[in-house]
Amino acid sequence: MLEYKGTKHTVTKEEAIESIVLKPNIITDTPKGNGTSEYQSSTEKAALNYEKEMEHINNFDTDKIYSKIRQLQKEIDILKVDVNKVDIFLSGLTEREKFIAEKFYIHGWTWEEVTYYYNQKFPIAKGIRALKDYRNSLIEKINRISA
Repeated sequence: MLEYKGTKHTVTKEEAIESIVLKPNIITDTPKGNGTSEYQSSTEKAALNYEKEMEHINNFDTDKIYSKIRQLQKEIDILKVDVNKVDIFLSGLTEREKFIAEKFYIHGWTWEEVTYYYNQKFPIAKGIRALKDYRNSLIEKINRISA
């Protein structure tokens, strides 16, 4: 059974044979034949390949594929909600707090890296302890926002 945009279609014997017969011939320098003097027409090939073609068509499990797509779409929707929550949390922070949250939590930088780049970006230099205090402040703000 084939499914396309919500429609289902069962392949009949005639359609399977027709698809085998109507496949384009591949032109090569090698003469046709199977090593004997026998010649096979497209009809003969269709008759010989019919069972194999039907098995291939019937083994194509579109229901399983669409089920997987629906499952992945649900996961994407859940992740979108999580991303929107993070955006809301970040929007309530100062520029300094946002910098620390993004670098430490989102990018996974060490405190040494956060401190180094923080001091490059902002005019008043801060040490690791001061940045951890900013972190504690931003966590409290996020807790208030999410409550």
